[in-house]
Amino acid sequence: MSVKNIGSIGGITPYFDRINYRVKGWVSIDGIVPVLGSNNLIEKTMADCHELAKKNNATRISLRALTTKDLKVKNEEARIPISSELDLSYIGRNEVSRTNSQRVIQEERRILENLLSTTKLSEDPIKRVAGYKIETSNDFSERDLTDIKKLFETAYERNGRIVMWYKPSQENIRKVLKNSVVTVARNGEKIISLTAAEKATIPTSIGEMDWYEMSDAATLEKEKRFGLVQACTFKNMEYIFSNHPSAVYGEARACNIGATKSLLRLGFKYAGFLPKHVKIGGSRNVNGIRGDIEDLNVLYKEVE
Repeated sequence: MSVKNIGSIGGITPYFDRINYRVKGWVSIDGIVPVLGSNNLIEKTMADCHELAKKNNATRISLRALTTKDLKVKNEEARIPISSELDLSYIGRNEVSRTNSQRVIQEERRILENLLSTTKLSEDPIKRVAGYKIETSNDFSERDLTDIKKLFETAYERNGRIVMWYKPSQENIRKVLKNSVVTVARNGEKIISLTAAEKATIPTSIGEMDWYEMSDAATLEKEKRFGLVQACTFKNMEYIFSNHPSAVYGEARACNIGATKSLLRLGFKYAGFLPKHVKIGGSRNVNGIRGDIEDLNVLYKEVE
């Protein structure tokens, strides 16, 4: 079974992601993700990925592994508790050329620490946006897809360019959203805000597990600061948790205050930091970042 697609969760077997100049995948055996109690398979997979990276001039290796609670993992960047016995480990390594300056990293850390200490839970996100229609669906008309494409062009614009991990054509948007839980806010019939959680069913040694990654959030510029993303994400969470997920998490841009704050306000917890992880556009609250590839904060929602 494979979950490789043009979305953000990606495939099981490690492969070269040419958009982000990285090798990514899961620590697995024959397409199955085992529960690991030692580092042996992780070290072998990292060595194989290093060869694949050299072959393709990739500057980052990014792996995920399902581990026991007590396993200490080398090069671990983030860790999400899955159950009382299991964790999801993010494992990564960058070339020296693929790093932000210490000043940028320190500023992103300062923003995170401030958010962790000051962000309060959202009390009633849906009530706050009374007057807008909030609905969960992934069946969209051509008109809807035109609205969503404009949303993405707004959210991921930088210096006149649209910077995303896939080309946001209407056909690609349709494919990504088909594999996602999507909640939109409408003003009349027009879609003005959206959040999406990509779903992947991961084959593991203890059975299939359903993972949901908060992958997109966008609002038209003139509709911002009304709490629409909060409301859409809250509604998304209601649907996801009604389907008994194995894991729910997000990867938020570390240089953007709103991305991390939105998830913290809905009860997500901080799990780690992915340096120079993915190419992504949008506004920045930190100056001096080189290129379009950004650092991400990993956050998760408890499922047990």
